[in-house]
Amino acid sequence: MNDVMSIINLSDPEDRIKEMTMTRTTASLPILGRYRVIDFMLSNITNSGIKNVSIYTYGKTRSLTQHLGSGKHWGLDRKRDGLYLFHPDRVFENNMPIRGDLENFINHLDYLKYSSQKYVVMSRSYMICNIDLRPVVEAHKKNGADMTVVYKSLENNVGRFMGCDTLKVDNNQNVISMGKSMGKERYYNISLEMYVMEREKLIEIIEKSVQHGDANFLKEAIINRMGELKVKGYPFKGYLSCVNSIENYYNTNKDLLSIANANDLFGRNGKIY
Repeated sequence: MNDVMSIINLSDPEDRIKEMTMTRTTASLPILGRYRVIDFMLSNITNSGIKNVSIYTYGKTRSLTQHLGSGKHWGLDRKRDGLYLFHPDRVFENNMPIRGDLENFINHLDYLKYSSQKYVVMSRSYMICNIDLRPVVEAHKKNGADMTVVYKSLENNVGRFMGCDTLKVDNNQNVISMGKSMGKERYYNISLEMYVMEREKLIEIIEKSVQHGDANFLKEAIINRMGELKVKGYPFKGYLSCVNSIENYYNTNKDLLSIANANDLFGRNGKIY
């Protein structure tokens, strides 16, 4: 995984969990009193052998910055590569409209351009799971895809993933379209919002979106260009929860009273730090 870097994008939607994120980001909400939401994705990344990790922040980040420190808990306090935090230049709510996360990426584009890794794994913080990213990257390379999206096939459990991205995938794991869960389907594929692509392709998408002015958010920019890309899906089989509402935050903590769920989340592919 020496040729892979990782980005955690924290511009998570907070309209359904607003009361809990008035003074902090979703990423720094506590889980089981000991962990924070972001610990799971950070542990997935470092357990997979990725050493160059960047976090693009959004909103109030004091508690998050204090929690992350130098990144030593995940082995990211390194002289080469390691943990990087990129803050948006401006985020206002009253007098000025909040701009999307794409501005944060374009303002720190030098980091992407000067990184030495060929591939990048992008993710959010609020998808709680324990996943080994190595086979995902290998499948991406083998398929010759422009982008690979990790998803989980689910049945009936619609309410837990309301508002999450969904994928339509054919028998060859080609992603045909991307939508939103509205709670109307019995079977659906929930996107973990984990994407693998070449670093140069990501830079190209960012620059084109800014040049054309057709997107404010990175995910929006990617979706706008899905018709131009060969997009593959990668199925995930383990425990998954999404902390995108107060109810789901409660249910995630409640889920872990189950020994089976706890063993899957905390030991499936490595420890959570």
